Amino acid sequence: MNEQNPKVFISYSHDSDEHKKWVLNLATKLRRHGVDAILDQWDLRIGQDFLWNKELIVLN
Repeated sequence: MNEQNPKVFISYSHDSDEHKKWVLNLATKLRRHGVDAILDQWDLRIGQDFLWNKELIVLN
């Protein structure tokens, strides 16, 4: 994605697998339409600090 594309960080509740799949589908559609969608399922790795990672995303 280039710097001209809008960027969104998707925050959601992990209350069910169905909801996680719905959010993944939304993020995938956004990326297909040129939005730099940031999703924990893609961008956060096991052991990473979620809050620190979120701050980095907001600052960039």
